Amino acid sequence: MSYAFHILMDKLTPLECAVFILREAFAYEHHEIGEMLNKTEVNCRKIYSRVKKKVDASNEKDEMLSLHLHEEKEKVGHFISALSNGNIQSLVNMLTEDVIFIADGGGKVSAAINPIYNKERVLLILNALSLKLFPTIKAQLAQVNHQPGVLITKDGISTGVICFDWDIRTMAIRRVYLIVNPDKLKHLQR
Repeated sequence: MSYAFHILMDKLTPLECAVFILREAFAYEHHEIGEMLNKTEVNCRKIYSRVKKKVDASNEKDEMLSLHLHEEKEKVGHFISALSNGNIQSLVNMLTEDVIFIADGGGKVSAAINPIYNKERVLLILNALSLKLFPTIKAQLAQVNHQPGVLITKDGISTGVICFDWDIRTMAIRRVYLIVNPDKLKHLQR
């Protein structure tokens, strides 16, 4: 699953998640789900329908992106090179005007608490990362949730990943996700 899909699931209410998972993963009928959740069958159908539309839109976008896999890899390689060399201005055309930078430190690692909005501000945060972080780490192209992303290591230990959400029409970056939360990186240490 893409990181954007995980984010989508996080934005669903517990009820929406329950209805979707019970229907999709366990193949329960709507009346059975209604009984379990103390809701009407009609209500469960509506909830499922709304969530399914959101999920289908996310999956459709993922399928379109897989068609652009080679281009994504090239752009991620350019992203790594720009941050490693401090050439942030070369990223200007790779970002949408309304790009958002989202960091996840999990309260355990220093990271931006709030999302950073718009191209100018995202370029500033990327420049700060380039100056502060990239001289001391190794960044390489890696598969992150089945998509090209960036694996960050320091002294051979995985310390973060960067993944992207792309505008499928322009192949520009709409979201930059920096994950440095150690709890979400444990599986990389094996």
